[in-house]
Amino acid sequence: MACDSPTQPSPTSGVTVYQHPDYRGESYTFNNDFPNLDDLRGPCARFLDPENQSWDDCVSSVKIAAGWTATAFERDDFGGQTLAITSDVRDLDDVGGPCGGDWDDCISSIWVMPPG
Repeated sequence: MACDSPTQPSPTSGVTVYQHPDYRGESYTFNNDFPNLDDLRGPCARFLDPENQSWDDCVSSVKIAAGWTATAFERDDFGGQTLAITSDVRDLDDVGGPCGGDWDDCISSIWVMPPG
């Protein structure tokens, strides 16, 4: 699902990640936990294997459906530093974190929690 407009509405369920800031580029909506974004085909090439593209270290903005929350992890299998996400994040470059001082292109696994 591609989204090139920053006016894209928030999802009605789940947590939607975007390849670029301002909710642009390719997107993917999670309704369940995902322990290894390297296993999910996506728009970003791996450093050592550019033919194998995934969502690992490829998220630059996030939209959260009403009542949903997410916890982003720096490493696979829910490891490393964490970021609690409870509302839309237009640019993860503006959020302090473990990858060059921010969370841009730094998410490798994600927990998603539905309302309730």
